[in-house]
Amino acid sequence: MNRISKLRTLSIALVTTLGLTSGTAHATQPLEEFIEKAKSQSFDAREVAATLKQRESEADAALGRILPALSARGVYTRNQYPVSANFGGNTLTITPEDQLDAFFQLDVPIVDLGGYYRHRAARAGVRATSEQREATTVEVSRAVSRVYYQLVGAYGLLSAAEKSVGTAESNLRDVETRKSAGAATELDRERVRANVERAKQDVADAKLLVALASRNLETLSGVAPTPADRFPSDDLAPEPPLETWLARAGETPAERAAKESALVATEQKKAATSALLPTLTGSAQERVTNATGFSGKSASYTLQLILAWRLDYAAVANNDAQIAARELANIREE
Repeated sequence: MNRISKLRTLSIALVTTLGLTSGTAHATQPLEEFIEKAKSQSFDAREVAATLKQRESEADAALGRILPALSARGVYTRNQYPVSANFGGNTLTITPEDQLDAFFQLDVPIVDLGGYYRHRAARAGVRATSEQREATTVEVSRAVSRVYYQLVGAYGLLSAAEKSVGTAESNLRDVETRKSAGAATELDRERVRANVERAKQDVADAKLLVALASRNLETLSGVAPTPADRFPSDDLAPEPPLETWLARAGETPAERAAKESALVATEQKKAATSALLPTLTGSAQERVTNATGFSGKSASYTLQLILAWRLDYAAVANNDAQIAARELANIREE
């Protein structure tokens, strides 16, 4: 095991000791400051927040597809040969030279099971992402706490290494004094000088650990840590048994997110199956035109009920894919 590995092992040991303390680590800024900043500044937190906004917009879009839709359209047509007719002294414009048409249409989905289940899947996706956001917050807080105490441990190693250098140099001066008096040999002095250089190497390795931990903590939280000067102490109080912590844990955000993701897959499978069924849509259209035709009315409406059914291989294959996706989501939930 090389020297840096030994120092890293010692750092882990110090982190374990510091992490069990009941007090606050008086090292650099308070831990709570890093955790609070990391909730909004860490890359994982920002990513899941953006994903949540995307899922909410997708859910609104899915809802919009099953709500009534209003459209308006204007058409200008230049006809080469205008057509008109005279009936009982009234001139009816069948086809004017400059034809203007305005269409106002309202479409109302009446039966669209596929759209309904797609909306349910989108809402479940919002809930799953929301739970994932909580899980990410927990993971980020855990990562920040781990790196924070690694930094505290690294500063503790650095402090101990610097003291070791002072002790080794003091021992070197003592050996040199003894050698000048003939009480020590040249080998004794060289051995002590080697201890001094080894202690200086420990200082350099400890500084490297400090730099790495500081950089990791700043990357996670966006806050640059200040040097640590004081360190917490463990009160050595006995910890409660594992069962106590398991009983308090309950259902974690990650588990709730997995359940919602499984529900998303279930609703998407229903939507894929419903795509094989017909849809029923109501439509109302108002037309305003100067081509009145034989009715002589410039405005008229039409009402329609549209029953549509489409069956193709893509819908069947998509249904099979959603069945497999649901099985995968159930496995992940387990």
